[in-house]
Amino acid sequence: MIPPLFSIVVPVYNSELYLNKCIQSTLNQSYRNFELILVNDGSVDKSLEICNQFKKLDNRIKVLSQENTGVSSARNAGISIASGEYITFLDSDDFLDLSYLDCFRKQVVNFKYDLLVSGFLMYYEDNPNANKSFAVEATFSTKEFIDTGAQIGKLEIASLLSGPFAKCIKREILFDNKILFDSNFHFGEDAIFNHNYINKICSISVNTCVGYYYVQRTTDSLVKHKYSFNKTNSYIEILTTLRKKNKARFGIREENYMKLIKREQTLYKIAAIQSMYIPKYKLRRTDRYCILEEQVPNLDLNLLPLSSIHYYILKIIFSRKNRKLMDVFLFLYSKLL
Repeated sequence: MIPPLFSIVVPVYNSELYLNKCIQSTLNQSYRNFELILVNDGSVDKSLEICNQFKKLDNRIKVLSQENTGVSSARNAGISIASGEYITFLDSDDFLDLSYLDCFRKQVVNFKYDLLVSGFLMYYEDNPNANKSFAVEATFSTKEFIDTGAQIGKLEIASLLSGPFAKCIKREILFDNKILFDSNFHFGEDAIFNHNYINKICSISVNTCVGYYYVQRTTDSLVKHKYSFNKTNSYIEILTTLRKKNKARFGIREENYMKLIKREQTLYKIAAIQSMYIPKYKLRRTDRYCILEEQVPNLDLNLLPLSSIHYYILKIIFSRKNRKLMDVFLFLYSKLL
């Protein structure tokens, strides 16, 4: 049998309300040479039943089922059985435009680029007026190594390399370099995966299509401080190291890209510091003092989005010279969040 050009990997966890729309949007693709890999990650609703029902209707569908070990583990399981030349990821509460795969297919007719990137729509179900499109203005492709590097910085700034979605990656490169999602992280694991992959590519092709619908149903941001200091700090250190590694590999000199790296590093460092004051992850006062002494001098407060009241307040707090006083203000502010 001729292997499919694309493998679509979908991690599924308690998605019965959205799964039909997600799966149907793939089966309706105008380009038909693909396989759909549904990985049930220990769902306790009817998700697995829905997956199996669709499998009976279409032989391009594969269904895996495992104990609940997280989205990274589920994606890795899908990767392990993928047979397509390219792999693309779809979350089970998102959906695709019918021309999503065909846009990618048109990019690789004459040359098999290492990374294919398209646009996506941040789609608000309850407020369509808030929908926001992320895409390039004109299609471009680069086979030259130095040109590829120049585009990576621009794509990051445009938010087109965030998340695993709206892109296709070569299965061969993943397998040859043993690149998988890091299951130690339950946030940001996709960014680490992307930059590990980018470190191995030499060519890239980007189209203007906006065919991935990234559905927004609940707000989830750094301000919620859901993770411990050590976990959040470890994540941003790994991601920053990978970004700088790719910057050096490709010789990226984009000034705004350096600002992006520093800004995200500062935002995550602040989120890590704030996590020290919530009950679940609260640290001893002496430990907080040490962390403040070590981390605050390295924050670039000028890069904070001061249009946000939250960050405006934090800039005032972090501008204090006395760490004990800073600790008191952070503790008090945590009570208001």
